[in-house]
Amino acid sequence: MPPSLVGSIASVAEADQLLEGLEQLALTANSDGDFYRHFFMVAQGLTHAQSVSILCPANGEWLIVASSGEVSSNHLVEFAELKRRSPTSFVLEGGKSSGKWVAATIDTRQSESGILLFEYSSDSPSSLVESGRLLLDPFCEIIQTRLEFSRSALDRSWFSRLESAVRSLTSASSPQQVGQSLVDQLVLALEGARASMVNRIELGSNSFRLSCSSGAHGVDRTSPTVKRLEQIAEIASRSTGVLQWSDRSPVRDPDEPAIPVDSGVSNRDSFGVFANGIALTWDRNTDRTPVSWLIIEWSDTVSMNKAIPFLSSWCNSLHGVWLQQDRWTRLPMRLRERFTQSHASMIPRVVRKWIRRLLWISLIAGLLWGLTLPFPMSIESKAILEPVSRRLIHASADGYVAELLVDDGDRVVAQQELARLRSPSLDLQIEEAMGRLRAIAEKRNGLKVAINQLSPNAQDSLANQTRLSTELLMLDSNETQAREMLSFYQAEQARLVLRSPIDGIIVAKQLKQELENRPIRRGDPILQVVDLSGDWQLRIQVADRDSDYVGRYYGERGGKPLEKEIQYSFDSLPSQQFVAAVKDISRVIENRDGTGGFQEVLANVIREDASKVHMGATARVRFACGKEPFGYVWSRPLIEFLQKRFRLFSWQQHSTAAPTTDFR
Repeated sequence: MPPSLVGSIASVAEADQLLEGLEQLALTANSDGDFYRHFFMVAQGLTHAQSVSILCPANGEWLIVASSGEVSSNHLVEFAELKRRSPTSFVLEGGKSSGKWVAATIDTRQSESGILLFEYSSDSPSSLVESGRLLLDPFCEIIQTRLEFSRSALDRSWFSRLESAVRSLTSASSPQQVGQSLVDQLVLALEGARASMVNRIELGSNSFRLSCSSGAHGVDRTSPTVKRLEQIAEIASRSTGVLQWSDRSPVRDPDEPAIPVDSGVSNRDSFGVFANGIALTWDRNTDRTPVSWLIIEWSDTVSMNKAIPFLSSWCNSLHGVWLQQDRWTRLPMRLRERFTQSHASMIPRVVRKWIRRLLWISLIAGLLWGLTLPFPMSIESKAILEPVSRRLIHASADGYVAELLVDDGDRVVAQQELARLRSPSLDLQIEEAMGRLRAIAEKRNGLKVAINQLSPNAQDSLANQTRLSTELLMLDSNETQAREMLSFYQAEQARLVLRSPIDGIIVAKQLKQELENRPIRRGDPILQVVDLSGDWQLRIQVADRDSDYVGRYYGERGGKPLEKEIQYSFDSLPSQQFVAAVKDISRVIENRDGTGGFQEVLANVIREDASKVHMGATARVRFACGKEPFGYVWSRPLIEFLQKRFRLFSWQQHSTAAPTTDFR
């Protein structure tokens, strides 16, 4: 798709589709050239940038891995200067009269990873540059995906190549062989066309001499290629540290005319130098002045772009080996033989035997002495951050939530209505009690009418009157019981309105979905009210096996508290240490979820420290429990197992621990 067509796309969905297609291509493209061709086409179309470049760090400078459009050297210099000032910045922006640019680090986990650079003309509107800045992140993720895919294919043979290169360097017996082995191995590893090492003739001069080149056992000083490579080193010595050229930008002195390209060989110039290459400093003297330059050439741009991301790691790995072997081979042969020859025959056998015995005895004695040294012992436990003032609201009866008056995160005050429950069984009991009262009232009226209708002249008038009066008294007693029962049921019904016991905030996830019009049982937790503006605490679970140590130093003895301060760190802020104060230690061992017994400890937390995280944040608490022998601290689980299994000697007899806590 041409850039003009891509730039005309205004739909965000279509832009996302293009980015998804690029991401899929990053995982399936057979070659980097095919991927970068499509990548630059889409990137320039969506961002309208004049040029898009991918840069890679090497030897303190930035190399162009791949680019599309004309890359401004002024922008590269300005970018390098800004990157030196802010090495940890992931996004940079600049631009002078020559144009504008924005750049971002491809891998945010490494500030020195590759860089994606968008360049715009000086008359480009700010909105266009800002849109390019917004698109940096998705394009960087796509490039990072491609780089990881390419590295996964190359890393399989990387270690074997590095091992072979190190073995070749360490087997060299002269400085010339060391340099020759280095350039040969670099060509094989980076799949280059030629690698050469050029040395400065003498310190302070600008004259260079080619010392070795890959595939050549000797150096012909009259060769135009040799003179051209020495000239490249001279040009690079006047640069900032790294010189890169490609078939688009031939290497030449700014004061000299461009070198004509040989029409017969498309990938070399008339002097035999390949059209793609890098020159970088290899060795420096004590004043940090470059004395050696490494020149690596490729026959095509694709091979160079493929090798640049791995150039820095290869050079760093081989430079130390090369430097050590180069210094070693410059020592006189007799001195090297003296260092390498065996001196065992110069010492009598009996003396060697006693020396070995003394060494073993000293080693064992030192080990035993080190195991008995006092060493600080600390107990680590998990903790949960929570506010001190918090209340859990439970269901007061069996039924369902008829009406929710609050939602998660709402702020409430004390005695504010939170929810109204409905209990069908309680409603039925109230109806039964009221029906019983109505029946008693009707029966009482009937008895009163019967008493009024009794004839005073009848023989059984007195007996009937006594019987009816007794029934009235029984009805009064039943009515009293029914009214008391009704009052009890009505009081229970009033409790169906849940109110907040404190001022605070509602904490309950998916409150309406979980509770509204769903059956609940008496005692079920409904929601929680917490006071986030009050004091905070850590709820710590100390393992049963550690509770005795914590009790010794953080409990009470003789009614007086012992050590109170503890150190802790939140899992979300592992690099920061905080201090809390122990306020209560439970006297019982709990096993709530069946995973093991623990002792609960509460500790006050400074409010400013608690504000850095959220409620429910997990933390690791460290209790300082005096000093114990180093051997016990180091192998405590094994020693305690053996003590319980075989009743072995207790290390704590020599410890500086405090007496066992008195909980009475």
